[in-house]
Amino acid sequence: MPRTSRTLLTISLLLVGAVACAKTGDQAFRARAAQDLNCPVGDLFIEHKWEGSEASKRASGCGREAFYVRECEHEGCLWKIQAGSGTAATTASSTGTATAQ
Repeated sequence: MPRTSRTLLTISLLLVGAVACAKTGDQAFRARAAQDLNCPVGDLFIEHKWEGSEASKRASGCGREAFYVRECEHEGCLWKIQAGSGTAATTASSTGTATAQ
């Protein structure tokens, strides 16, 4: 196989893996937000916001909303809930996390 073909194949496989990983991370985030908001996953609206290297998400549904920020350490990144209206997290500890992608 020529070198160019191998390079293209490698890049293609990496992109497929990255997309699959992002979808898995998004599903994990949606599951966490559904739990925090006590709302079915299908009723959630997720808004992504990027400012430079800072990332945040707002999840809303069933008349409630929650705000999350991405915090990265040497073990990886996590989505941590910062604030919410009508969430279980507003009355509990705000240490809930979901894997960030």
